[in-house]
Order: sequence, then structure tokens, then C-alpha cells
Amino acid sequence: MAYGTGYATPFFTGISTSSDSRWDVAIGGHGYMIDMDMVDQFGRQTVPMIRQQSDTSDKPGEGTLNPAGLWRRSQESWHRGAGQVWLDKPDSDPHRFNTSKGVDPWTKYGITLLPATAVGEASVDTNLYMATASGRLYMSEGQTVRVTGVGDTTFATATGLPAATVNSLTTDGTYAYAAPSGANGVYRSTGTVFAAYVTTGGFNLIRYAKGRLMGVGGSLNEIFNVTAAGPAPAALYVHPNLSWIWTDFGEGPNHILMSGHASDRSMIYKTAVKADGTGLDIPTVAATLPDGEIARSVTGYLGFVVIGTDKGARFATSDANGNLTLGSLIPTTSPVLCAEGQDRFVWYGLTNYDALSTGLGRLDLQTFVNDLTPAYATDLMATGQGTVQSVVTYLNKRWFTVSGLGAFQEQTTKVASGTVTTGRITYGLPDTKTVIDVDVRHDPLPAAAAVTLQLTTDAGTAVILGTSDLDGSSVSPTDAFNVNQTRGTFFEVTATLAGSLTLRRVTLRADPAAERTTIFQAPLLFHENVLLRGDVEAFFDVDTEFAYLAELLDTRRVVSYQEADATHLVVLEDYTWRPYERTDRFWTGSMIVKLKGI
Repeated sequence: MAYGTGYATPFFTGISTSSDSRWDVAIGGHGYMIDMDMVDQFGRQTVPMIRQQSDTSDKPGEGTLNPAGLWRRSQESWHRGAGQVWLDKPDSDPHRFNTSKGVDPWTKYGITLLPATAVGEASVDTNLYMATASGRLYMSEGQTVRVTGVGDTTFATATGLPAATVNSLTTDGTYAYAAPSGANGVYRSTGTVFAAYVTTGGFNLIRYAKGRLMGVGGSLNEIFNVTAAGPAPAALYVHPNLSWIWTDFGEGPNHILMSGHASDRSMIYKTAVKADGTGLDIPTVAATLPDGEIARSVTGYLGFVVIGTDKGARFATSDANGNLTLGSLIPTTSPVLCAEGQDRFVWYGLTNYDALSTGLGRLDLQTFVNDLTPAYATDLMATGQGTVQSVVTYLNKRWFTVSGLGAFQEQTTKVASGTVTTGRITYGLPDTKTVIDVDVRHDPLPAAAAVTLQLTTDAGTAVILGTSDLDGSSVSPTDAFNVNQTRGTFFEVTATLAGSLTLRRVTLRADPAAERTTIFQAPLLFHENVLLRGDVEAFFDVDTEFAYLAELLDTRRVVSYQEADATHLVVLEDYTWRPYERTDRFWTGSMIVKLKGI
């Protein structure tokens, strides 16, 4: 590089620059000449981007690999569920992902497709509630209740009900109970026949909890405990707020729980059987939800409680007095109106998950991702749109109802395809990265099975990378899909599974390509008389300039560094002072400065 060609017009405002081209270099607007006797000290170099490091883990892994090669991010288990936007932040969980549909992530180190669903009972009605009793499946539908035979899935219309829309349906395990609208009381089933059980009054909601038939009356702020057949009893409790609406009943470990709200204020109440067994205590508050979050359903399972709200689902635990401690919100886009527990899982209504499907989500009570927050993911889906009103387990299969569509039943066959999307991958750097390839591993593929990978860069449009579909193979045909050196700050990989296969691992490899830091070094001539370019002699204030540069080192103030026609922002990182001769005021000599680019 030729020095002395002159400086251009200053590039920056607010940080001092020099426009006097007679000086070799300028720091913060102060001009300096280069000591040509030390020209070998003049130059620049980049700082190595990757520091020396070692893996101290007793189990070799990705961190053991030499970082001077391509950087890797892998996902090889998804069993801790969905809802994690970032895959590799410091607090990220390597076994969580962002979103999924149609895949079962609950087995460690492998992901497969979920069962398909089929219509078990089509209906255009909007009061589709389900219950199981004595080996039969019951479903309300308009002014009727449809019921299967014992142990089968063929529906017929039950008899004995009045010609009134069925408001609610529940079960005690032996009998199904239906609440027709109007002042029709409650009807109880014996097989396919219903008969009047509560002979007076109207009920908008009935539930069976802790051996008690609970109901919400015609006035939505009153609740009843039905203790025997016959006329409706007096109300157990009438909420003093006339605007209060009771929305559901459920079971805690020792208490009956009931949810309700007035406007956007929602609470869970509790009651318990009196010591003498004659009735229930007056309800008291067990938990208060955040303002704007309305409880719509309460489900007890294995001593825990799942609360469905307008904003999602919450897991809760109960103390001996029935007071609830709420977990974090598991968000949904529509109210959660129902839940059902079986084995280690709880299925909950996931209305209109996307523009194509409505169905269920699933909680894993064996795995918690935060305090009182179980792992969760999407589950069974039906094609179409509509409110998921009820979910039950019948013949070891999940059934759920969709308003306006009917009842859907879990099948033994799998869905045609399903997807899982990793969280955003940053490689721990905010800088731009260059992705080189994506590697996929799976069990040997049977006929018609395939895994297709897509890459999304910086929340843009997903791009298909390729498909692994070679029969009998466990990797993609070329071992890794080339990404054409895509550059971005973060990436997401979506795997689409088709057929009977198990996905085992997805690995994204990249070159970090971070912006490098440059160290500038210049030997500055500190003589009282210096010869500028153009053979112009000038006075140089040695002690003042020494103090100025010392101040820059102490304060680490950002200044401009001009060298020929280029200007850089720098901080003074270090200097070496080499005195030459004492003067009346100070010393002459040379100062070798090291400036770090910003």
C-alpha cells in the first residue's frame, strides 16, 4: 500500500477525523508521521476468530470436535416436547423443538408418525359431548343422545329423552347422565334407554366429580349438588356476583373444583364433603387466574389438575386444603374446552390448530420442561375446522368431537405425513453464518417411506433441500444435502416424514463466518520537528500527544483511525513507548500503538 496519497473527505461525523493529508496517519483527528526506521512494525492483522479451547466433559460429543472445522448442531431426540423457539441458546433444551404436526415425539431418540383419525359419527350439530359408561360410548347430538353397543363403535339413537337440545353429558362410570334444555331436569341411562333422574329444574351443565353429581342451574351463577333421584335440591351456592358464570367442575385430590368467571376475571373454587357426609361445604376460592384469562374446563387426573382457559392450558397441583398452585400457560389460539387423562398423558382440545386441521394436544406428565409445566405437543388431528368440545378414551383409543363435523376416532393406521421443525439455530453467535449442508439419519426405510428436509433462513420462506427415500437406506443418498452456502443469522430445519419410519437425527453444519476483528499497528514518530509530506516542516507537541494517547488507552474511547484513504473506528488497545532523547519538555522517541477495530 502506498502511504502519502492523501486523505479523502472524512467519512464520519461525531468522531473527530483529520482532513490534513500531509500526515501519514491520524488518530481521533490528531495527525502523526510514521517512524520509517521502524516500518517493519507498521501493518495490521486479524484476530483469530476461534480461541483455543478444550472439552472437559467425560463424555465426548459435538463439543469435542475441532471448532476450526464446520460447526454442527444436531437434534436426535424430541421427547421433551414443543414450544421452544431457539434450539441452541444457553438456556435451551436440546431435546425440545419448535412446532410439529402429525408426529409422535414421546419416545426418546426417535420420532414417528401419529395415528390417523376417521369420522366415527358425522353430525352438523354444535352440542357434541361424549361420555363412556358400562362399556358404551355416548354422544349428545342436537335433541338426541347417540350410543354404541357394548364394546363396539356402531351408534344408534338412545330412547327416553324429551324433545329438547341436550345441554350437557357426563358419566359416573356406570350410568350416563344427560341434561336436556329447559326445565327438564337430568336423565340417566340404562344401556340405550334414558329415564328421568332429576325430575324438576333446568341444568346448563352437569359433571360427576368425587362421587357427586354437580350441576349449573338455569341461572348460570348457581350450582347444585344432586344427592338422590327426584326433585332438584336447593342450590348449594349462588355466587353473589349476578354476572358470574360457572363453566366446569373437576376433581382435585381431596376436593371438588369448579371454574367460573365474571367478565375477564376468572377463579377456581373448591368444596369438600362435610365430615358427617351429609353434604358439601360452601365453596371457597382455590386459585385466581391472571386477568383476561378465563377458565373453561377443569380436569383432575392422578392427583393433578389441568385447567383449560381461553388462552391455553395450565397444569396445577393442590395442597391438603385444596388450594391450587398454577404452572405456566401452555398457549393455544382457541379456548381449551376439554381434557382426558390416560397412562402418563393428558389429551386436551386444540381447536383449529392451523387453517387445515383441528384436534388434540398432548401433555406428558412424566416430563416437565419448567416448574409445573409438562412437556407438550400437538397430537391427533381431524381435517376441517370447528371447536373441539369433548375428548374421551374408549376401547383404548382417543375419540374427540368437533362442533359441526362430528366425532372422530383414532385409527390403527398412521397419517400420510407429518412434520417437525427444530428451534432456531444460531450456533451461539449473533453474526452471519454460512450453512454448508444438512445430514439426516433414520432407520432403514421400507418401501414408500421418505424424509424430506426444508431449511428456513432468518424466518423467511422454507426451501426444500432434498428427500431421503432410498429403500433400505438409513441416510440420504449423498449422506448430506447441500445447502448452497446459504447465509443468515439463524436457521430452522423442518423434517417431513412419510410412511412407516423412525427419524433418528438431523444435523446442520455451518461455517460461522463471523466478522473478524482487525488489529492495526503503527510506529508513530515522536520528534519535536517532523517533515510532513510535501517536504513541509512542522512542530510536533510531543508531551501533549503522549498525554492524549495515554488518555485514549485509559478511557478506551472510540475514535477514528485514518490510514491513506480509509477510515476505521478503533480503540487504543496497547502501546509501546521507546524514548530516544531527553528534551527540555519531555522525551523524543517512537510510540508503537495497537488499535483494535470496532
